[in-house]
Amino acid sequence: MEHGAPSLPGEALLLQLQLPGGPSAPRLARSAVENLRGQVPPDTLDDVRLIVSELVTNSVSHGHAGPEDRIHLRLELEADRVRLEVSDPGGGTPVPARRPRPDDASGWGLLVVDRLSERWGVRPGKPSAVWAEVGVSSAA
Repeated sequence: MEHGAPSLPGEALLLQLQLPGGPSAPRLARSAVENLRGQVPPDTLDDVRLIVSELVTNSVSHGHAGPEDRIHLRLELEADRVRLEVSDPGGGTPVPARRPRPDDASGWGLLVVDRLSERWGVRPGKPSAVWAEVGVSSAA
């Protein structure tokens, strides 16, 4: 894997790309994931697209990935899950864990990631990375 453990036997690389940071990064990431339609069940793809959008947004907001920086996105398909990883050069500044108030406009991203993924984690350092695994739904 580009910024982590080596790929395991049985994994298929679905997507690997570098995005420029900045405000357009989440939109570019969502578009790239949408190109996987037909390779992954629709419900799974919707969850993956939302998680990728949240993690890339966090790279811009908390990792301070600007247009001159690169955000790395990697998606792999295993038999029963999609594994995704988003990394940026920001160093992984942890965001304090707090539950946002119902009227808060932000702060919901990692709660969404937690809800939609089977498991997820953070690898601090330079580059820092957040990874998640999403179960492949049986919906066609």
